[in-house]
Amino acid sequence: MSASQASVNLPPIPAKRYFTIGEVSELCAVKPHVLRYWEQEFTQL
Repeated sequence: MSASQASVNLPPIPAKRYFTIGEVSELCAVKPHVLRYWEQEFTQL
């Protein structure tokens, strides 16, 4: 998949500073438990 194809399939990101884990999960198409794992494993997130 090219970069242009990926951007077409992504939803628009709302103009706000903070998001709930559920909102990020929906925006990124990643399950919440995966995001929580990444948060613990990769501290720079």
